[in-house]
Amino acid sequence: MGWGMDYRLPWRTLDADRVQAAAEAVAASIPGVQLKTVTGAAGVTCYFGVPLPIARTFEMTPSDLDRKVAEVGSLGVADPPWVEVNFVDDDEWPPGSGSYCTFSFDTADSGNGLCTGAAMEITARLGRHFGVPGKASWEAYT
Repeated sequence: MGWGMDYRLPWRTLDADRVQAAAEAVAASIPGVQLKTVTGAAGVTCYFGVPLPIARTFEMTPSDLDRKVAEVGSLGVADPPWVEVNFVDDDEWPPGSGSYCTFSFDTADSGNGLCTGAAMEITARLGRHFGVPGKASWEAYT
């Protein structure tokens, strides 16, 4: 189980084209970052490949990233590690509020636990792109 950040979008339905455009803009804003997107029935998942030297710049303590990489060994870390951000249509959040869309990252997904600082930075940039604030996943939306 992990933790993460959740962002509520002011949309009634998910717009894959707007998500793609935002993801491309964010990936382009961080030199060296690669982007892969997958669109399916459950929503849009964006994978941002953040090379380890770039990921270090977003970590509060870069040595923590180096320690994590050393713990899993060279075969256990893809380079670049992939930060995963999920965009979904959700039902009601909070209950009774009507339909909405969200995007989030969770430290239990992909390279998010390894590159937490990069995951936070990427989702914050997506939030600024869409003009929406994020909340820690353990906080309730009102």
